[in-house]
Amino acid sequence: NFGGKKTVLKGDLNLRADVSLRDNITVIRNMEIDNSQITSGQTIWTINLTADYALSKNLTTLLFYDHTFSKYAISTIFPQTSVRTGFTLRYNFGN
Repeated sequence: NFGGKKTVLKGDLNLRADVSLRDNITVIRNMEIDNSQITSGQTIWTINLTADYALSKNLTTLLFYDHTFSKYAISTIFPQTSVRTGFTLRYNFGN
């Protein structure tokens, strides 16, 4: 603002946070020799954050951040991490 008119945005800001944990494991059991072996499985953490705001009656914006981390139950597979982030502008041509 360089001496111009001050603009105040009025609208609803909606925030959302989702966190989830999933733990899978597969075991082979041999009853004759009382032996159990883990053959596969993983632990998955997911964090999703979103914020949306109505800039005007017809224009809204959405910001998002998605983070997923996987750690596997067996040591031959490397852990994986994925991160998605971005924004969306949505214009409504209707009412």
